[in-house]
Amino acid sequence: MDKGTFCMGSWFRSLRWRIQAWHAFILVLVIGLFGGMLQWEMTRSHWDGVDEELVSAARVLEGALRLAPIPILNSLSQDIAMPPGPRLPAWKKESANKSVRSPNNRPSRPMRPDRNGSIVPRSESLSERSEIDWGAISPDTSIPESMDDWEKLLVLPDSLPQQLGRRVSFTYFVIWRDDNSVLKQSAIPTMVSPPREYVRQDLLRHRYVTTQRGEYREVFIRGPHNTLVCVGRSVTAEGDRIRARLWGILGIGAVTLAAGLAGGWWLSRRAVEPIETMGRTASLISATNLSQRMDVANVDTELAQLGGVLNGMLQRIEQAFSQQQQFTADASHELRTPIASFLANTELALSRPRTVEEYQRHLSINLQSAQRMKRLVESLLAIARIDTPDHQLDKKPVEIMALLRSVIATLENKATSHSITVHCMGDSVTLHADEVSLGQAFLNLVENAIHYGKPGGSVHIRVCEQNNRCEIAFEDDGIGISQEDCGNVFQRFFRADPARSSHRGGFGLGLAFAKRVVGLHGGAITVSSTLGQGSVFTLSIPK
Repeated sequence: MDKGTFCMGSWFRSLRWRIQAWHAFILVLVIGLFGGMLQWEMTRSHWDGVDEELVSAARVLEGALRLAPIPILNSLSQDIAMPPGPRLPAWKKESANKSVRSPNNRPSRPMRPDRNGSIVPRSESLSERSEIDWGAISPDTSIPESMDDWEKLLVLPDSLPQQLGRRVSFTYFVIWRDDNSVLKQSAIPTMVSPPREYVRQDLLRHRYVTTQRGEYREVFIRGPHNTLVCVGRSVTAEGDRIRARLWGILGIGAVTLAAGLAGGWWLSRRAVEPIETMGRTASLISATNLSQRMDVANVDTELAQLGGVLNGMLQRIEQAFSQQQQFTADASHELRTPIASFLANTELALSRPRTVEEYQRHLSINLQSAQRMKRLVESLLAIARIDTPDHQLDKKPVEIMALLRSVIATLENKATSHSITVHCMGDSVTLHADEVSLGQAFLNLVENAIHYGKPGGSVHIRVCEQNNRCEIAFEDDGIGISQEDCGNVFQRFFRADPARSSHRGGFGLGLAFAKRVVGLHGGAITVSSTLGQGSVFTLSIPK
């Protein structure tokens, strides 16, 4: 694998980079969608405002067309420039004050055209119908009668740029007849082609239609007498403002993205830093240094829980190593004594010629040392065997009373030599257990009671069934155990001094073996003792 491939793979496997990449993706997505929607909404609102202004200007022309008779409209010529003269011709007062009769030939209120070309009563204020004065016809003016006056009426107001609220570089209009011939037009920037058929079709469904020709925006509306009014103007300034606003949004988005990425990097680094600290701490742990612990102070809850679990695991490992070291030291100590005795006695026997009786005495001492070493090795092997993780118990139905009687028979000679009487009583209980290992545990408990019993004393074994469990009590009237030592008697090689000194023949492994076997059967073993009065070991094993 080359270096580039390795770096890319490492990048993808990095938790910090994956968090940062996902954070960046979400941030870019949110900023992009929000900025895009904001820009779209602002642009749409801006163009809607421009279109409404152009539509309002077109309504001025539409209103003028509504007042013109058809013969005058048909005779109007096509202008190539905006005609000079006032924005609106003077109206004749006497004509403006004439009353218009209703269909039933009754006089009605004086009527006048409004800004959209509709006939409204003169009492209605045109200024109330619009926020912008588009050159609406004054109620004090007269209707023009000559063709020149009508031609002067079809112009855009000179004050249109100021009324639009901005400096418009160029505004123009074109009015087409139904046959696409030009009825009237102002000075136009380029040749305006007749409207396409789709424009007229769209005007049947919409109030107005907008088109964009380069830098010019045009609005089409339907006029009276099958005319089509188009008003357009340059929107270069609007385009510049929209682009400036777009760059502003992009700048704000870039700053927000940079701040978000910096915050995400800080957050991901803060989230990963405790893990890196734990990794550095774990690298310091070895077989000779198991005291290191994860620092779980000032970290997030989830990582604190992880650190607590790792600290618990390290505590158990340290205890296991400590026990293993203690076990090795104790085993070495127990073996050293008989080996030293064996070597010393052999060297003594060989130091000079001796009689047969002396050699026999030295060999007898060596035999005792060898037997002690054998018992110790057998005990160590038994504990090592049941301590293996894959150790399986050979469980089968076992009658407890029968098993205890066989144990008592095995230790009968030892009990007799110590002047100890062993009694067994209780219920007949059958357990699903490993007969060999459980029998060895019973033998260790009875042997322990005999070893530390008083001469002429007794050992009582009681068996009963309670709550679907078998309760077995081993009670002796021996030397007892102090309260301080009761919690340690199940540790390997533990012997209380002087009560459990080595001259009694024990190694401190029997009770540890018994506890391990009972635990493998799902049971528990407890001890209660009074120093100088005896001890009671109680086993509770589920059926």
